[in-house]
Amino acid sequence: MEFCSNCGFCDDLCRCYPKSKNLPKCNMAKSTTSQKASPEPPGSQGLCCPTDSENNNRIQNNPTNTNTFNPTINVSPIINLPPTPVNGKQGLLTKFDADQPFTQTLSADIELPDSPNNVELAKVRLAIDQITDRVWLNGTIGWLSTSGEPIVHFFITRTRPGGTEETIFSTSDKADQFDVAVTTSFTFVDETPILTQEVQLVEYRLRAHTLSEGNATVVGPVIFTGAEMSANP
Repeated sequence: MEFCSNCGFCDDLCRCYPKSKNLPKCNMAKSTTSQKASPEPPGSQGLCCPTDSENNNRIQNNPTNTNTFNPTINVSPIINLPPTPVNGKQGLLTKFDADQPFTQTLSADIELPDSPNNVELAKVRLAIDQITDRVWLNGTIGWLSTSGEPIVHFFITRTRPGGTEETIFSTSDKADQFDVAVTTSFTFVDETPILTQEVQLVEYRLRAHTLSEGNATVVGPVIFTGAEMSANP
């Protein structure tokens, strides 16, 4: 569509529409004697579209970009939302048990036997209800080397209903000389506490013995905890 100083605008058939009825006929209007002109609508003042040569001269003399087209881009973002947690609890601590027979240093006096014998220090029980649940276990034991340079071996066993006691975690700690107090701490996650989808009471026991020449005695503290954790989202 073309604009000029006199015309309001020209339509696709080169018909001029003035801004005001009192304006003179557009000086850009052309007569059309070679072909029959289309009827002019009411209010038009004639043809005012320039010829190709005039267009070229105007572009060369005034090279101004008259493109006013503004494209519209529609963007539809996709947002992936995490699924709704089952029963509204996932990745949460749902059950907890603790056994703390001794909470102070020098509050216990438990001599550790040599392997393969062992002594039970603490135990926890948890009712697991989902096959995807996990159990987070933590232990802290204070002990004293009473002779030589003993290596003390700690381990956790698990007993499922109707099953046998099995070792699921173990670690060792060492005293470099006689009469050295040591505090051993550890953490472990049981990822398969149960194998079938039903509520089951699972028992965890913390045990210890010595592995080398030398003797050791548990003097406290002795702390053993277990927590049931629901599956992550």
